[in-house]
Amino acid sequence: MKNNSPNCAACPFQAAERVCKREGGKHPDNCPTVTGKALSSSVLQEYASEEVLNFAQQASLQEKEGYGNRELGYEKLRPVKPRIEEIFDFIGRMKYNKIG
Repeated sequence: MKNNSPNCAACPFQAAERVCKREGGKHPDNCPTVTGKALSSSVLQEYASEEVLNFAQQASLQEKEGYGNRELGYEKLRPVKPRIEEIFDFIGRMKYNKIG
């Protein structure tokens, strides 16, 4: 039985030729970029909202700053802080006064 669930990490096409990277690109039958056009469109509309965009940007920055050993390559990345410290840093980035 063939698994039809999307698995972008196992995409058989090179990144530069994928439909998710360029219009008219190649894709497997279960590609969510092709099969989920309506969902993709609504997600992009959500990201256009200032609140969601800011949240995503701050989360990306938090992720970037949360790991060390970049110069040694992806396999050597290690967290630089405990998760609870990362959470408090993120709370500060977002200027939240109350959580829970």
